[in-house]
Amino acid sequence: QRISEWRGNFGSTAITILMAFFASTDEFKTKEARKDYAEYQLEDSRFVYEDPDNEDSPGAFLSEFILRIFAVQLNATQGRQIIDSLDFGLPGYQTALALTTAAVSFA
Repeated sequence: QRISEWRGNFGSTAITILMAFFASTDEFKTKEARKDYAEYQLEDSRFVYEDPDNEDSPGAFLSEFILRIFAVQLNATQGRQIIDSLDFGLPGYQTALALTTAAVSFA
């Protein structure tokens, strides 16, 4: 049950942060503008990078959306017990970062 809640929080956090971004920027007042922006960000997974146009150092996993959602999730799980049966051999931060990226892509 708690894992389901934790996973669901990734999605709701991603949607909340994206909605706040759109609300704070005048150019995204229309549904069409928000749709165009979302499609642009999904193209080549641009939403993952801090500077997707920089071919030498795009800054993978350093976009504003990824960092904000990742920070919320790290804060929510700080001090929680690690469940051995869920250990897939990856450090917890890598797993959380992967889930964060997936949540942003579906938000």
